[in-house]
Amino acid sequence: MFAEKRHREIVTILEKETVVKVKELSILFNVSLETIRRDLEILDKNKYLKKVYGGAILLEKDISNLKFNERKKEKVSEKNEIAQLAIRYIVEKDIITINGGTTNLEIAKLLKNKFSNLTVITNSLSIANILAEDNNIKLLLIGGLFNPKENSFYGNFSYDIIKKFNSTKTFLSVGGIDLSIGITEFILEEVEIQKLMIKNTKQIIVVSDSSKFEKTSLVKIIELNKIDFIITDSNLPPSIYKKYTQKGIKIVNQ
Repeated sequence: MFAEKRHREIVTILEKETVVKVKELSILFNVSLETIRRDLEILDKNKYLKKVYGGAILLEKDISNLKFNERKKEKVSEKNEIAQLAIRYIVEKDIITINGGTTNLEIAKLLKNKFSNLTVITNSLSIANILAEDNNIKLLLIGGLFNPKENSFYGNFSYDIIKKFNSTKTFLSVGGIDLSIGITEFILEEVEIQKLMIKNTKQIIVVSDSSKFEKTSLVKIIELNKIDFIITDSNLPPSIYKKYTQKGIKIVNQ
C-alpha cells in the first residue's frame, strides 16, 4: 500500500476511534513500527492528528474535519476579499467550472445578477442553489452520489459527466498550498472532481485564504508550476509572497 493511501486510512480510522496505536496500525497495514511512526510524524506535522507516546489522538479542532456549513463560518472576511478579486477575471461568455469549496461559494454569490451570458459547471448543491435564481446563467449541476457533509456530488457518475465538458476557466478551492509539494486537498471525495475539472480547462485559478499556504493536505492535485495563478487575501505574509513569486508563481492578493 502506498504511503499516501495509508495516511488517508489512518485519518479515517482516527476520526472514528479518536485514538490509534502504533502497534495496532503496524499489524493492520502489515508494515513496520518505524514506518507507522513516520506516518504519524507526517500527519502530525500537517495538523491531521497529535502524535503521542505509542500512537496518536485526534486534534480537538481541525478545519479539515469540519463540515461544509461549519467551514463557511471560518475566514469569512478573507473569502469575501478573495471573491471580489476573483470576479475581475470572469468575463461575458466565459464557461467556468467551480468545485464545492466555501471560497467558491462566495464567488458564486458575486456572480449572481452580474452577467448576461455566463455558463457555470459545478458539483456543489450550495453553489447551484445560489445561481439557479439567475436566468442569465446557464447552470450545469454535476450530479452523482451526494455527500451531505460537503453538500456536493461525487463518484463515478459525476466523473463521467465532467469529462464531457470543457471550460475557459476553473476556480479551484483547495486545502493546502506548498511550494515543493504543490496544491493538495483534504476532502477525499473532491479530489477526482478537481483533477477532472482542471484537465479540460484553459486556465487554472486557485482560490485559497492565506492560512492554507505552507500547508499540505492528504492528496496532491497538481504541481504549482502547472496552474496559472493563485488568488488569496491581503493577510498573506510578505515573506511568503516573495518566496513564491521568486519561484515564478503568480499571486494576486490586492
